[in-house]
Amino acid sequence: MKNLKKKKRILRISAAQLLLLSGAIVVPPKAAAAAPDPVLEWIGVKNNTVLAAGTSPVVATRIAAMVSGSVSDAVNGIDPRYQPLHVKPNAPHYA
Repeated sequence: MKNLKKKKRILRISAAQLLLLSGAIVVPPKAAAAAPDPVLEWIGVKNNTVLAAGTSPVVATRIAAMVSGSVSDAVNGIDPRYQPLHVKPNAPHYA
């Protein structure tokens, strides 16, 4: 009788270990968070500010255009691929 209890106990432990191991294999690891996108952060700041201030839609569209143009020029200043909208690049090339 003692031997049968011991075998059942070992079987239960082995089944639990197998279950844990299969769960570790099936569950994919959590992906690392993506690096924040500064452009999206600025758009978020603009959205939050416009909403919190209760800005009228007419003024909000102007603010959105100004922020979008400024962000575009800032990104283009780092990696010049497009014609600037408002700011003419004037910094030395090595800057």
